[in-house]
Amino acid sequence: MEDFLSIENFKLVFDILSKHTLKNFDKSLDLERCKQPMYKLMDEIFKMDIKKREANKILLRRMVKIVKVDIHKNFFNLENEPVVEPVNKKKKKKKYLSDIDEKFQRKFKKILSNDKYEVSKKIIIEVTDEPKALYKNVLKSNEFKEYDPNIPPRQLNEDLLIPLPEDYRHIYDDMYNKKILTRYIAIDSRDRNNDLYSENNYIISLDEEYYNVASVELLSAEIPNSEYVINVNNNQIHFQETAAQVTAGTFFTAEIDIGNYTESEIATELVSKMNSTPSSVSFYSVTVTDNKYTIESDLTSGLFNLLFDGGTEKFQETTRIVYKKNSIGELIGFDKADLSGNSEYTSQFITNLNYEKYLYLYITDFDNVDTLSGYGDSDKYVKISLNVPKSDVVFYSRGRRNDAGNYYKKIFDPPISFGKFRIQFKDYNNNFYNFNGLENSFILKLEQLNIKKNLELIL
Repeated sequence: MEDFLSIENFKLVFDILSKHTLKNFDKSLDLERCKQPMYKLMDEIFKMDIKKREANKILLRRMVKIVKVDIHKNFFNLENEPVVEPVNKKKKKKKYLSDIDEKFQRKFKKILSNDKYEVSKKIIIEVTDEPKALYKNVLKSNEFKEYDPNIPPRQLNEDLLIPLPEDYRHIYDDMYNKKILTRYIAIDSRDRNNDLYSENNYIISLDEEYYNVASVELLSAEIPNSEYVINVNNNQIHFQETAAQVTAGTFFTAEIDIGNYTESEIATELVSKMNSTPSSVSFYSVTVTDNKYTIESDLTSGLFNLLFDGGTEKFQETTRIVYKKNSIGELIGFDKADLSGNSEYTSQFITNLNYEKYLYLYITDFDNVDTLSGYGDSDKYVKISLNVPKSDVVFYSRGRRNDAGNYYKKIFDPPISFGKFRIQFKDYNNNFYNFNGLENSFILKLEQLNIKKNLELIL
């Protein structure tokens, strides 16, 4: 009942009381003579814990009793009372609510109806001879502040609100005041669907959709160096023994078992597989000297040719020769060229049992590395060095000293959104890297634009 003591309510009660006395006593009430007892009663009734409607009824009943008891003495206009007008002096007119325009009345009523508004004293209308009780919800000088249109009114009963948590400001700043939000995603190949995907080519569905991603950085990775020295991409040697094969363009293929080998073990395996090739009649021997292989034939069949030339591929604006598919030539030091006219051939280069010294991590839409080879540049995210012995795990960390020169960060302009990844691991020749059942994992750091904060800056 905050507005019970308002001038508007006073006027309402007084008008009702005036109509009652005029009807029953044929007398009109004098406003000035009624104000004091009415204000006193309003002040007392205000302390009651009742609704405004009931309070007004009580006020009316008590005022009617007071008026009836003292009907001719104090509250009615005196008839035939002379009016003395001052000479050459303007009568001072007191300001009452009825003298104020309607627009200001509405504003003033709202102010009086809520004592929690922080308003300036300047907007309170001075009414002489009226008790301060009428303005008890407003005239509390120790609560007054100069009105600031940029500060909203205080909430009613805000002291009853649940207090904010201690870390509220930190959480709020993270959500709304920072221009960049940082998130971290842990990817593990074990989280894939094993029925559909392998550890070198899989899809990971994230728990949520990430929007407005401005950059992604590889913070750490655990990648096993587990592909065999001899694998499906380098386990064959191609050779010819007859003129008929040369004319027809056919050849024999000896296939070495997949696995890890030493130089001498590879030599032994080559001898075994070449001499057991169906339809081959020559006998072969293989030796290793100073890390170079020499392959010799006894020429029982009449000739011996080694084949390593796999034709040409488009390279930049020209073409270049490549190894025959699945050839062991690069591993044991032979160049990409066919050898003929002799009974033995020695490799031009030393053997390279660890020629896959790195692999590429591919992530959908994360193309970050451009290479001259042109192999699978789309979605090529980072290059990871396999700088550990076979069967060990590469532990990459952004903060490690030996990795200080690497900075695997992709910037997106404009920002992108995603809810899942396709992860792939490939070698230089765009072949899937074979982890042989060992799993991989890594952590990505995401930086997201705080759109709300950035819009505020723009606007």
